[in-house]
Amino acid sequence: MNSLRAGNELVMGNRFEGGIADGAMPFLHKYLGNPILSFLGRLFFNIPCKDFHCGLRGFERQKALSLNLHTTGMEFASEMVVKSALKGLKIDEVPTTLSPDGRTGAPHLNTWRDGWRHLCFLLLYTPKWLFFYPSLFLFMFGLVLTSGLFFDGVTIGNVEFSNNTFYAGCLSLLISIQAMTMGSIVRKYAHKKGFLPKHNYTFLDRVSLEHSALLPLP
Repeated sequence: MNSLRAGNELVMGNRFEGGIADGAMPFLHKYLGNPILSFLGRLFFNIPCKDFHCGLRGFERQKALSLNLHTTGMEFASEMVVKSALKGLKIDEVPTTLSPDGRTGAPHLNTWRDGWRHLCFLLLYTPKWLFFYPSLFLFMFGLVLTSGLFFDGVTIGNVEFSNNTFYAGCLSLLISIQAMTMGSIVRKYAHKKGFLPKHNYTFLDRVSLEHSALLPLP
């Protein structure tokens, strides 16, 4: 409550800072799933949270309603954080504890299925990580291969790089251009539908989806 009164609009608990009792969180969730997904959330969206999936949260009702949350699975936890960050809400994290629950029924969380749904959601809301950065890597990789083999083959030790390697470089360049194009289309569509905020490049607002198909933009 103190954090909310201080002006923060979404306050989340951090179980890793507050303390997790023995047996309160499965091993894979504690040391693999939650840390990795939380790291990706910080990397993709610059969100200063280390526990994306803590259910203890405080928020302003009207601000939460304005996020238009609609996911139906465990990825709802990520959706709230990501959309809050994209809308520029002030997010804070406070230490909290986690103790074993007293339920005797089956766990409500499916480790691999729900982890995959979280990852898919994070990627869908960051076209630059899903399309642009991989395409940039493929473009540079293809450029190096084709430039080095444009005139003649190259032999390193007992390994010869010739026509087949050149063809692989050309294929890498083609895939990278397609990925850049798809990324620009997806981002433009996301802007148009309100899924993502406007890009810093003002000229992107003047480019139609049809133009985006011809000119790949980040």
